[in-house]
Amino acid sequence: MDIIVLDKELAAGKVSSEAFKALCDAECYGTATPMHWLEARLLVLEQAANSGIPIQVSTQYSSQVLESKEQYYEWCKSSFKDAYACFFEKKHFNLMSPN
Repeated sequence: MDIIVLDKELAAGKVSSEAFKALCDAECYGTATPMHWLEARLLVLEQAANSGIPIQVSTQYSSQVLESKEQYYEWCKSSFKDAYACFFEKKHFNLMSPN
């Protein structure tokens, strides 16, 4: 999938089944380069979620709409465990903790 097209789709809150597979493939491969690629894509989606754009996720088996950034983080945590732990866990914890 073309990276420019992918990022435009993600910025609009759309995760096609093809895009979801590419994200999963990067998570499964697990080395630095694919994980950094995955981080960049997840950050594009995070910006959309933080802007109030609903994230429409389609997989080979199902589809769902993530209506809030909290739902987005939960989806990341369940779909991309390693990426979530590396890139979002501390950030998400800090967002949820009282100051």
